[in-house]
Amino acid sequence: MSKTPTFTQPPVAILGMSADPAHKGHLKVAEALHDLGYERVILLITPQNPFKRTAQTSFEHRMALARILVGRRQWLELSDAEAWMQVYGEDLRTHAMLTHMRHIYPTTPFTFVMGSDNWQHFHEWGKYRDTLGLCGLLIVPRPGSTRLSNTEAARELATLQDPETTGVVNQGKWRILDDMPGGPASATQIRRAISQSKPTPFLTEKQLEYIHTHKLYS
Repeated sequence: MSKTPTFTQPPVAILGMSADPAHKGHLKVAEALHDLGYERVILLITPQNPFKRTAQTSFEHRMALARILVGRRQWLELSDAEAWMQVYGEDLRTHAMLTHMRHIYPTTPFTFVMGSDNWQHFHEWGKYRDTLGLCGLLIVPRPGSTRLSNTEAARELATLQDPETTGVVNQGKWRILDDMPGGPASATQIRRAISQSKPTPFLTEKQLEYIHTHKLYS
């Protein structure tokens, strides 16, 4: 039996995302996490989600747009940790990253935050049970998502569902966020709006300037 870690540092939420592009909906989710009690929120930009088609935009551009979104918020950070992780399979990146973080910060409690689209595939992730053993898990519903308590992972990990509905999610537990704080924002809809030269309220002016300068999503 593994020894239960002793946490003495404030909790940190790690929000994994493709960020193609990062938008105000992501910022709303990060603010909601901060309000739940996470002293720091890290936006973890993945180089390639193994369960999505190839990202339309380069990792460098996605990082730049996320950096603009973060701005000067002291509690909000940006990480490219998954990009330089040496792994044998793309579906092992999150486990490798969390193992590394747990080694470097053994007294810091982490919660990994994912969208409901990834929760649908969580049981297919490499070492997904071990991943849950390294952190708490919080699932953020996306617009139109349903039956999140009846996914393959939810059924397999039913005994580990967090009975609490507020506050920090403890290591080894998972919870579905009741309310979707990000609103109707969708990266797919944002990309479509830009490609059709339509306005979108979900990006900052500086992000739009960057997109137009580099001719992204056109």
